[in-house]
Amino acid sequence: MSRSEEARLLYTLLHAAEEETRILDASTLEKWLALKLRYDRARAARSHAALLALFGDLERRELFTRTWIEFRWRKAKSQGAQAAALRPSRGSVTHM
Repeated sequence: MSRSEEARLLYTLLHAAEEETRILDASTLEKWLALKLRYDRARAARSHAALLALFGDLERRELFTRTWIEFRWRKAKSQGAQAAALRPSRGSVTHM
């Protein structure tokens, strides 16, 4: 999964968390709303680090434990790890 794809997924999951009122802490909600305002789907990779940091913070607080959000995120990370394992390394020779 590219950084842009991952950023889009994180945005979607955080947006869902907001709609499900999982983000109750005022300062975290403020961070999310600020990210939401400057997020540009066409340039999603630019927001990747901030989205990942915010999602990680909420994940550490176990706000997504046993939810569809946690399941979807774990599935995406698992698929990304599998794809990376199948990809040849940059320095490898793929032809003879």
